[in-house]
Amino acid sequence: DLRFRNFTQVGPTAQALNCTGTARIYNYDSNWGGNVTFVAPRMNTRGTTYNGTSYLEKNGATNDASVGGNTFVLDCELRNSGTAQFLMGNGTADVWQANLDVNNTGTNNTYIAYNGLGHSVAGTLDWTRTGSAQNDYLASQATSDLTVTGNATFTNTSGGAGTIYIANSGDITFDG
Repeated sequence: DLRFRNFTQVGPTAQALNCTGTARIYNYDSNWGGNVTFVAPRMNTRGTTYNGTSYLEKNGATNDASVGGNTFVLDCELRNSGTAQFLMGNGTADVWQANLDVNNTGTNNTYIAYNGLGHSVAGTLDWTRTGSAQNDYLASQATSDLTVTGNATFTNTSGGAGTIYIANSGDITFDG
């Protein structure tokens, strides 16, 4: 594991981490000052602020469930290119203060706003499925909600391999 706990990056220098094997990048109550590009077989983030643009890609074969409580100040892309689930917001609200792109090119589920109240996207939400994933979920649990202030676009070109569930059991408000 590569763990950043109570870590603060001072300044706007861009950071890129590319892990292989079964490595996990775990951000816990960290604060990143610049743009980040993090690619790893496992990805967890909790209570972390990303002040620059952020690209988080999970490409491995082990399920990961991030607790939430993250703040993404600028544009963010979440990508699941692996064979296991990538889950965000499992209990505490994630807040995207700009645009959010979610791309599932893998073979398992991707979730945002999984559980808990107050998840939000202040910009646009663009969700694309091109892999053979089982399903993708927004506001999956009855105790979850998500507000999207901008426009939302959902594209599923996975050839009928799965479904994008919008407010599966939770609530979503689209203001765009």
